[in-house]
Amino acid sequence: MLWWWPMMKLDHVQDWIDLALGIWLCVSPWVLGFPDDMKLVAWSTIAVGAVVILVSTAAVAFPDPIEEWINIVLGVALIVSPWALGYSDHQVATMSAFASGLLITGFATWALEHMTHLLSRMLGRQKTS
Repeated sequence: MLWWWPMMKLDHVQDWIDLALGIWLCVSPWVLGFPDDMKLVAWSTIAVGAVVILVSTAAVAFPDPIEEWINIVLGVALIVSPWALGYSDHQVATMSAFASGLLITGFATWALEHMTHLLSRMLGRQKTS
């Protein structure tokens, strides 16, 4: 039996939220009205959002820690992107990237912790109180 099989029966609220955040990232350049001089930032945001959608969809269907690690890396990249890509003076885009990155990282970390806890429990390594 695959180690993640029992998790398939659980609702992975973290992965569903990350999926929604990925969709938000894909539409945010239009919703927030990124200016024309931020096309690179807009396309970068859309690309990260698309990867978050793909990874989160995979995490919902076949939970595996690698998907959560990918989302953590993408979340951290979003957090630092306003300064790395030089658009920190655009407050709306900066807040969207920072908040989305923080949420994606947080929910992926929570899902990873849940997987670790479940795996530990399945292997009988967790102490019972």
